Amino acid sequence: MTEINVQTLARRAKEASWKTALLGADVKKSALRSAAKGLLRESPRVQKANDQDMAQGKKSGLSAAMLDRLALNPKRIAAVAQALQEIGEATDPVGEVVEEWTAQGGLKIKRVRVPIGVIGMIYESRPNVTVESAALCLKAGNSVILRGGSEAIHSNLCLADIFSRAVQARGVPEGAVQLIANTDRSTIYELCRMSAEVDLIIARGSEKMVKEIRQKSYVPVLGHGKGVCHVYVDRAADLKMAAEIAFNSKVQRPGVCNAMETLLVDKTVAKKFLPELYRRYRQAGVKICGDTETLAL
Repeated sequence: MTEINVQTLARRAKEASWKTALLGADVKKSALRSAAKGLLRESPRVQKANDQDMAQGKKSGLSAAMLDRLALNPKRIAAVAQALQEIGEATDPVGEVVEEWTAQGGLKIKRVRVPIGVIGMIYESRPNVTVESAALCLKAGNSVILRGGSEAIHSNLCLADIFSRAVQARGVPEGAVQLIANTDRSTIYELCRMSAEVDLIIARGSEKMVKEIRQKSYVPVLGHGKGVCHVYVDRAADLKMAAEIAFNSKVQRPGVCNAMETLLVDKTVAKKFLPELYRRYRQAGVKICGDTETLAL
């Protein structure tokens, strides 16, 4: 993929956004189906690109958790393709009437969902975000400029190429999905200053990164705080189901940002619920931290 400067990418995205906003639901559904099929068809190419990133990550000393976030395999690639299918099949949000009322004097007012325009998506580590976020932006009628982390650059370039070619073949305008190939940190702040072309920045990464983007951006930023992922088990819960959720949310992929960090259990069911779950956690290598009452149970 030829490297193109951020200003050119942003102008292309802006021009494309006027057409992307008007795409019909059937076109977007067809485009995302095509992207899912393209991803599965070119899975070996994606794997090869990811292997490059993994080799470089190990060489540069990335932690085990970071390497797990970075890694793709046939099962994970298939899961991403399935996510694209599901986004494509979901109800189209554009044009949905959220609320309507008649004001005094008989004036009828409606709140209707419309595309935002151009979204700058800034994220780290997980290459699946490249295609999943592109799919969500496209489904909502937006153009997107993707800027992933340097540790996943080969994977991201490959995924963005497969996705953009697939959706363009189904009528999505050129420039609607683009990736910044330059991994220099300055490109992030350059994108954040392009308020005439970019309508929203979505920042997904470390607290430090999000804070810096908010401070330097001329464009509205949708970020996040520190976040602590909780699972709460209420006294009225189906405890068998709750145990499966509590176990899966911690153990399935502990390195990802939405893995559970805090388990909160209603004390009226704690005596029944915690001991068996603790046994399963121990077998999986999970360390339990808690107050005296919890640890006694």
